[in-house]
Amino acid sequence: MVTLSLTYSGGGKGNANLLLDFGLHAMGVHNAAYGLIGDSCGLALPKPSLEHVGNVYSGSTVRGHVCFQIAKNDAR
Repeated sequence: MVTLSLTYSGGGKGNANLLLDFGLHAMGVHNAAYGLIGDSCGLALPKPSLEHVGNVYSGSTVRGHVCFQIAKNDAR
């Protein structure tokens, strides 16, 4: 589990869920790519969570937890 800060620098607004659902990955030291896993960390992430964050407006930042299920040898 990691805590992320996402800042929208475009004009108007953007849906942060699109980034979280389709574009956010972590890379392990062995070049393994990890995507976000829906409920592998339990039914609810600790607050603040980035689940269902929705729209982020120009210049705004949202912060919260996301969860990746990773290989044990990438935990460091």
